[in-house]
Amino acid sequence: NRKILEPIEIKGMKLKNRVGFAPWLGMPVAPDGSVNSETIRWFEERAKGGVGFIMTGTIDSLPPDAYLMNAPVRPETGASIYDDKYIPGWAELIELIHSYDVKIGAQLAAPGPMMGEGPSSSPFPNEQSARFGIFDLMAGTILPVEEISIKRMETIKSYLAAAAGRVKKAGFDCLELHCGHGGANLHASFLSPYYNRRTDKYGGSWENRARFIVETIEGIRKAVGDGYPIFVRFSADE
Repeated sequence: NRKILEPIEIKGMKLKNRVGFAPWLGMPVAPDGSVNSETIRWFEERAKGGVGFIMTGTIDSLPPDAYLMNAPVRPETGASIYDDKYIPGWAELIELIHSYDVKIGAQLAAPGPMMGEGPSSSPFPNEQSARFGIFDLMAGTILPVEEISIKRMETIKSYLAAAAGRVKKAGFDCLELHCGHGGANLHASFLSPYYNRRTDKYGGSWENRARFIVETIEGIRKAVGDGYPIFVRFSADE
């Protein structure tokens, strides 16, 4: 289909074609999560391939001390943007990607039940049908998951909004809020009736389960302004 090679415009972002490089978590970065020469080379090779668009894998929006201390696994430092110090490195990378007439977006997310925190406590959805994910398999038991508080939800939203502001400042053409992969991230688990058994305004109906996502997007929109493209990635199998 020739359509895939035609240009397209998404909220002011003009792409030379409709071929995109999907998010890839294993992006090489410096030990502190900053962009280095290897990061730039890795992204440049993908831009050379002729795609019109690249989306990064998830870039850490939360500082290391914001993760739960009792998380089943502590994340290794990945690509980061939780501090202004990361902006110059991304700006350099983005300038190079743009030289190939390729647009690039940043994917943001917050850790979910797989990292020990979700809309409801484990097991999921009940004792008779408990979850069993990769980290449970590694541990040989069902790992505990804490129910996130409203106060911490507000903190997560503020971290993501601040990161969104840095994303725009660095020169990214758009951003994406990751709401897929079930228990891998917090927003996906809120949307999921499997993980979300809350009885407050964030649980139950579709509208309630989507509320945390909507509020997060509202905070992001304030940080980036009306004209900036915001994508949402979500799983549709539930």
